[in-house]
Parts: sequence; structure tokens; C-alpha cells
Amino acid sequence: LSASTSFTITVESAATLTEVIRINSGGGNIQFGNEVWTADQFFTGGSSSTYTTSTAISNTANDILYQSERYGDISYSIPVPQAGEYTVELHFAEIYFQSAGSRIFNINVENGQYTLPNVDLYKDHGGTFNAAVIKAESIQVNDGILNIDLTPLINNAKISGIAVFKQSAMDTAETVTIASLSPSNLTINKGPKLSNFDSMVLYPNPVQKSFSLKLKINQSSQWKFVLYSIAGEATPLLSYNFEEGIQTVNFDLYPFNLIPGIYHLLITNNLNERKTIKLIIEDKLSTY
Repeated sequence: LSASTSFTITVESAATLTEVIRINSGGGNIQFGNEVWTADQFFTGGSSSTYTTSTAISNTANDILYQSERYGDISYSIPVPQAGEYTVELHFAEIYFQSAGSRIFNINVENGQYTLPNVDLYKDHGGTFNAAVIKAESIQVNDGILNIDLTPLINNAKISGIAVFKQSAMDTAETVTIASLSPSNLTINKGPKLSNFDSMVLYPNPVQKSFSLKLKINQSSQWKFVLYSIAGEATPLLSYNFEEGIQTVNFDLYPFNLIPGIYHLLITNNLNERKTIKLIIEDKLSTY
């Protein structure tokens, strides 16, 4: 059976990001491809000095960004152009400590809209000199200032860079009706008729003393089973009235004293269906 149905498709585009600012925390202005990273600004707290290294940084091509850091108990208050939702990328690399648990700190973006406690850069992001980016999305800013707090728990908090992007509203495409369904236009198409023989199984074959036949009955009906020798001699076996469903019939050949050889089992019913199955009898069945 098949039927037409009705549904709608609403297509939404992913939010687009417009760059607001990139900050090289602990360092000066840098250019990386099309990215312009401004010198460190908009921060309060932390150490009066910064820290840098010349060691290459893994997991990035922008090594210079991660080779400087601002560290301590740090807050950033970054101006944004308008109220709305923002995505914030926080860039880190452990460039000082060389064991897990040496530096642990908390991250809080815009008064708890995004929090990440117990950050251990060495443990969580591949050890020393390995770049990592932590992203906070859909941060709602209403006062024109995006606040980021890095609070130390063990030794100093730190950061290598911050990128801020304005999120655009999602665009919704027109809703389109693909098809309609109602009692007045419902159409049912009949597929090919299922045969009662489609799932029939006869076992065992060759046969010695008995065999079984399993089949799925699609409609209540009357069935006859007749066994024919190659000489054309008929041996009626059984007649059944089957109800709909899976049925199993057991045939005992002992009473018929049949000789070994090739036989054909003819199966018929009152639905004008018929099927012949070749059956091989291996031994004389005069005794058990």
C-alpha cells in the first residue's frame, strides 16, 4: 500500500560571522594571512609583564600568536559595535609549565553565559607548546562590552589571543508545501499480489520418515497435499483448513510404505494457487 502525504520544509542558513576584533594577548600587532591581530588591549589585572618564547608551536601555522601570553588574574572588557549575539574564540598554548596540574584556572565569558572550570592546558590540550582554541557561541551582549574573566586556581591563568565575531540572525527560507493529503484525494495503489508460497520452506529434503512444511498464509483457505511418484501414482497426504498467519504442517510417511525415489508434492488451495515441490525419499519406510 502507498499513500501521498503532506509536509513542509523550512530551510535555515547557519549564522554568519562578521569579525569584530582579533587581539594578540601579550604581544604586538601581527599579520597572519588575511587575519590582522592587534596589539594586546582592553585588559585589566594580571602581571605587569608578559611572557614570550621562541619555541615552535604544534597544531597551528600561526606560531607567533601562541608564542606570547598575558598571565595572572586577568579580565578583558572588549567593546562591541551593537547589542546582539557574539562568538568568542579563546586561543591558548601552555608555553611555560611541563606537567599536568601545574596551571589550573577558570574561564567565564559575559557573566556566566559560558563557563569552563578547572582548565589544565597541559593535561587537556596535548602538553607543552601545543595550540588550542576554545569557542564560546551565541553570547548575548546588551551593554556594548564583552567581558571575559580568567581566574587562577593553581599558579597563573593565561591567554594567547582573543577573536570576537558578530553573529548574524539566521535567514529562514520560504516554507514550501511538497504534497497534500486529505480523505478526498487519498489514493491507495495495490502492489503485486503476495503468494502464499513466497515464504514456503520444506525440510528436510531428502526425506527418510517424515518432513515438515512451513508457510505464511495470507488469507484463510483450504489446502490439499498430494504426493506423486515418477510413474504418476498419487498418494493423498493431508487436507487442511488454514487461518491467516504462519503455519507449520508435519507429514508422517510411515503409513504409506513408499519406496525410495523421486516424488513430486502437489500443493493446491481454493484460491486457485498451486505449487509442485520435488521430494526425494531415501529409505524404505516399512519399519521405524
